[in-house]
Amino acid sequence: MSRRSKRHGKNDPRYWQSAAYNQELALIYEDWLMGLALSRFRWEGLPETCNERYLEWTLLTEGVATIAKKDGNWYSLQAIQQGQPNKYDLPQRWRAMGQAGKPNFGCNWSNGVVLYDNLMRTPLLWKLSVFARRLALCDRTFDINLLQQHKPVALAVDENGVEELDGIQIFKQLYGGEPAILGTKRLKTLAESVSVLNLNVPFIGEEIQTAQGNIWTQVYTLLGIDSLTQKSERMIEDEVTSLQSPSELNRYNPLKARREAADKLNERFGLNVHVYWASEWESANYDYTHKLERMADDELLGGNEPDTLAMG
Repeated sequence: MSRRSKRHGKNDPRYWQSAAYNQELALIYEDWLMGLALSRFRWEGLPETCNERYLEWTLLTEGVATIAKKDGNWYSLQAIQQGQPNKYDLPQRWRAMGQAGKPNFGCNWSNGVVLYDNLMRTPLLWKLSVFARRLALCDRTFDINLLQQHKPVALAVDENGVEELDGIQIFKQLYGGEPAILGTKRLKTLAESVSVLNLNVPFIGEEIQTAQGNIWTQVYTLLGIDSLTQKSERMIEDEVTSLQSPSELNRYNPLKARREAADKLNERFGLNVHVYWASEWESANYDYTHKLERMADDELLGGNEPDTLAMG
């Protein structure tokens, strides 16, 4: 292992300043955004031999996938186009291939369909990577700006070795909460030769958080997820609806692309495949049912209360 690697490894406190840390921070956001993208749709009626997660993963990363049949089994796999497309830019032949290269078999519209992630037929992943880097940049800017508030000055000393080491030692002790002690002569010499530079860096934490919030709003709009920009005043229903309209349009784009493929599957092969915008119906139904039960119980208790009082 190189000396540089040893000095700037993950256990080194300076690691967070490195390019490797910046890259890892961007990857954290990329994973976060990919998780949101993979959770947007709910498939119903897919054959048991198909895998919904791999289908959505392939659409996210490649922009195209296939649901095709071989030897009586249906598979949701990668789609590799072969030959020229038809007059409507649809493939006439393609190969269905799994993650490890198997299964791998030829397809056409007689044994399968091609799905696209969106009407532009482009992968979404590279767009999420761009937003992930921007979100990570906001975090890094906040870190650096906060550090500049913690250490608002710099010392300029002679490059004679001794004074430089004394300056470093004083900085370490002061910002570590320790008393800085030097001999009288050395302290006097250092005080006469040192220059203190005030960095005067303003704290811009609120501005950074606002910028990051706007980036998140762009991400939600891209993914078709409803979101609201931060406003201090109360908004009327028409304002909320107008803000959500772009998200609804972006939601309809990938949903329409998937439903077109599902409709072809159902028409050509007699399947009953449907795709919906994901919602947690089970929890919503559970809450609604128990709310009705509580309301019924409250009504019964409220109805008995006057009788009890009358009997008393």
